[in-house]
Amino acid sequence: MSENFLEAYICYRLNISDLFDEKIISKDEKIFFKLQYNQKLKFARRLGLPREAYEFFDKLNQLRNKFAHDLNASPINKSLIESLINIVNRMEPVSDLFEQEYQGVRTFKKNGEVDKTYKFNDEKTTNSIRLSILYAFIIRKLNFKICNIKI
Repeated sequence: MSENFLEAYICYRLNISDLFDEKIISKDEKIFFKLQYNQKLKFARRLGLPREAYEFFDKLNQLRNKFAHDLNASPINKSLIESLINIVNRMEPVSDLFEQEYQGVRTFKKNGEVDKTYKFNDEKTTNSIRLSILYAFIIRKLNFKICNIKI
């Protein structure tokens, strides 16, 4: 998901909506612009992605790499979650803080009824769910920042 966000951010900043799509120039020429995740992250930073978002996505990438290359990797720990909260809270607008007691997520059944509710500060909520809640929060904060919407 974060890679898709980075691609969308880069496309938006460059005003090239199909930058990462396979581009057919002619019947015998196709161009596909491909970057690794870390390259997209650095490129987005150079195009104005806030430093805190860069740090957040970099930590996500480190976590992804840890799980991808070590089948015995330890689960997501509390210190990582706390460091991500600190990063999110440093990002402008700082008035929009990640207040744990108000954050959560719901899952829904196919008929639209609420299936489960997870609260960030509930001890039963796993750190992977907490990470998802933090991710959604930083994306929301970035969208408001990019669109110049006052919170």
